[in-house]
Amino acid sequence: GALTLVSAVVNRHIYYRWGSHTIYPNLFQVCIGPSGVRKSDLLVRVRDFLNVLVPDMAMADGTSYERLVEILAEQAWRAVVHSEGKTLVDQLNSSPSMATAMIRLHDCEPISTDFKGDGGKIEARDTFLTMLIGIIPSGWRLNAGNQVNGLMGRFTVLYADRTDHDILTPPTEFPEERSALLDGFRQLLQVRGEMRLDPRSEPIWLTIQQDNRRRLRENPSEQIASSLTRMPHTILRVAMLYQLAIDGKLAITPTALELANQYVEFCHRCYCRFYGQMRHDKGARLADRIIRHLHRSGGRLPHS
Repeated sequence: GALTLVSAVVNRHIYYRWGSHTIYPNLFQVCIGPSGVRKSDLLVRVRDFLNVLVPDMAMADGTSYERLVEILAEQAWRAVVHSEGKTLVDQLNSSPSMATAMIRLHDCEPISTDFKGDGGKIEARDTFLTMLIGIIPSGWRLNAGNQVNGLMGRFTVLYADRTDHDILTPPTEFPEERSALLDGFRQLLQVRGEMRLDPRSEPIWLTIQQDNRRRLRENPSEQIASSLTRMPHTILRVAMLYQLAIDGKLAITPTALELANQYVEFCHRCYCRFYGQMRHDKGARLADRIIRHLHRSGGRLPHS
């Protein structure tokens, strides 16, 4: 939640140059967990902070592709925080245009559409979209195309398969601490500029890159490779946010880079764990269908 808030507050004012490419600190984060793990409580608090800090960035879910382009053309810097991500998944699975748009928006690229009525073209430029969504495990089911086209790998995943403890009483409110947090976030509204690696961070970055290439050479599945391929740049995005939260300065220190690496590595393990569970569930469903058919057909299984 805090990463989403820092991301929305600094938006395109902060960036990292990667050759001719510019990396902005937006994130597509998804919290996957069963009902009762209090995803909604977290997202409500994050949305409350966003509405105070950057109210113009709020964007509702359930938007069609055409409406998405129109909204971003009006205001190109947006934040989406909602606890019912199934609507988004359904749109991504049913609309190739929406899936392509999300890939481009993750990379802060322009998107456009042509309206059939008057033939006019609407284009959203200089985009910035950061997202935090919550969803139950059965809802996060991107279709096969979106698993390998780079879309699924652009989401950092936090996955909990069970509730560790029950919360039976209302949470305690801390108004003074909330006010202090808001003041800290407001200070980041003034930060501008290009971020770079502190010279002390360069050997750490080289190690991260070398390890990433080694893992890709092990020929993982396309779904896992989709996540691995994007990990280094995701680490840079998160490192930028950590550094700004630490001291608001533009040089990414070893501390911020190590924290980012650990966080993104944890998210990748969650991603792999959930993907493995998803494959297991799919196989289990197929096995159940075969067994049911065998029972109905007296033990005979046709080629179909």
